[in-house]
Amino acid sequence: MTENTSLQASSRFIIPDFRFYITLFHSDSILHGEIIQKFRNEVTDQDKLANAKYDIQHLADFPYRHYHKLAVLRISIGEVDTSTEYKPSNVFEMSQKLKSALLELSNSVDTILFDTINLHPYVLVISSGITEKINVMWPPEMIQENKKNLGGWIEYYSGQWNDYSDELFDERIRNNLSNRLSELHYIRSNSAFIYMERHDVRWQQWMNYMEEIFISQIMLSRSILYSLMILNQELDDVSERIRNMPSDSIKKLEEEVKFVEDLQLLASEITSNLSKEKLMNRLHHSTKVINECFRVFSIDDAHQLIDQKIGKLHEMLQKAHETAQTKLQNQQKRWILILNGLIGYQVIFTIAEQITNQFSIDENGRPYKIFIGILWSVVGLILSVSLGGLVKTYLKSKGKGEQ
Repeated sequence: MTENTSLQASSRFIIPDFRFYITLFHSDSILHGEIIQKFRNEVTDQDKLANAKYDIQHLADFPYRHYHKLAVLRISIGEVDTSTEYKPSNVFEMSQKLKSALLELSNSVDTILFDTINLHPYVLVISSGITEKINVMWPPEMIQENKKNLGGWIEYYSGQWNDYSDELFDERIRNNLSNRLSELHYIRSNSAFIYMERHDVRWQQWMNYMEEIFISQIMLSRSILYSLMILNQELDDVSERIRNMPSDSIKKLEEEVKFVEDLQLLASEITSNLSKEKLMNRLHHSTKVINECFRVFSIDDAHQLIDQKIGKLHEMLQKAHETAQTKLQNQQKRWILILNGLIGYQVIFTIAEQITNQFSIDENGRPYKIFIGILWSVVGLILSVSLGGLVKTYLKSKGKGEQ
């Protein structure tokens, strides 16, 4: 029998499967089992986390600094007891404990870099039914009637104040991706929610489908976003260094920009896998899920922002090149002026030599020759330094032009 009435105050969502997901980079030198063990060691004082199931899914090769892989850590804590609390507080405590563990390991283990940019580990809530009800259907009016009860699970980290506006709860229940009235599929930036009643014999078959089409796409999308956020930080750092760099460091900074561009290419290649799936997969539900992932995680906007920053960096480098080139040209002009002056002095000294020859003290002209020898030694030294400086600035100018 189908019931489409508002849920009772005593009704609770049955949560048999509650998971946390955390994106990470790691080097080739550390195995997944070692990462999991290090993580367990950080949360031994939290019973649910200590006894949870841990596994790591490899997402892509992603050489970043001294890391090589992009992956996601899944922590399945199993059933959540909702009999006494609508949303058990110990789950929030676990989230805070995980956040502390992420920070500690990222700071102390140089082979792992966990996502500490996002405020919370990603949460997936899987509900298999509602207490006191069976065969619940979710037409729009049913979702609307129960928006306060649903909203707290759909956006897991959201507040639960009683005086929140209806408009806020209307936002929380929008964009149900399920094509079936008996199910709910929601994707949010920090959590996801699935409602699928478990009494059907095909429940496990449907869950396998959801693992592949729904859950894996969410985790890949969030991991792509994390990699793009890392790139964004790198670009800001490079931009700051360009502003403060000496003019002879352009080559090194060009190498850094090239490094970031290579990372951007890797992130784009991973994103393109989702885009190809969206174009080639004709399943209506799968296409909706991928489109929602792009929207919720703002993947296109993140790519566009990075493209703009890289374009800006190239402009800054071009200006730095021009400034350095102008400086070298000015140095060349100074050396040329010095050489021109010395050539003028040479003419004067030649004339002076002819005049002085007429007034030598003796027939050998020893005092004169000593004086002239010293004078020409000084002129020769100045000429050598000037020519050396001119050659040096020319070579630097040529080197800058070839970069």
